[in-house]
Amino acid sequence: AGAAASGETPPLPVLRGPPPAPEVGDVRLRWSEVASPAEGVSILARQGRRGELLPWSDEAGRGVYRLVRGVASAEEMVQQLRREERAKKWLARAAGCGGMALGLRLILGAATDLISRLPFGIGPLLAALTGPLATLLSIGTGAGLSAIIVALAWVRFRPLAAAALSAAAAAFIYVPAALARAHRDAPLAPRGARAR
Repeated sequence: AGAAASGETPPLPVLRGPPPAPEVGDVRLRWSEVASPAEGVSILARQGRRGELLPWSDEAGRGVYRLVRGVASAEEMVQQLRREERAKKWLARAAGCGGMALGLRLILGAATDLISRLPFGIGPLLAALTGPLATLLSIGTGAGLSAIIVALAWVRFRPLAAAALSAAAAAFIYVPAALARAHRDAPLAPRGARAR
């Protein structure tokens, strides 16, 4: 009663001998010790008043609590964290770009399917031409739109990089559209005709 009144957790009962038969509501606990590696470990944390290790806060206010194999300085561990965060950021951007290109290709796939249903054998021929063009257009437009989104996010903090990225985005959107327009406007040569 004294432990419960003071807010402390009462001690767990200790079993001696074979465990009793399991009952509904029992919880099975297992634990094991992880041996320390021979080369040692490095911990990036903040030491509390009583010597306990607490998460360390970075510049953004996120808690960082890291354990790595081997001996490393705090600066090396922070640099490694920054590299990992940069890699995650670019992977997320690439996944967003790929998702946007895939979504655009699925939308344009409906147009390709409608074209393939044109009568008199024209549909399959035009669908074979529009399929690769739709893929090229969706990749270019998806990359361009993704670059515009990143550029908009950078306008305040990196205006020159945002301007350069916007120009690259315009090229990503314009070049596939220009290629598709040139391919569409090119005259079809009759079968058996040779180019001179």
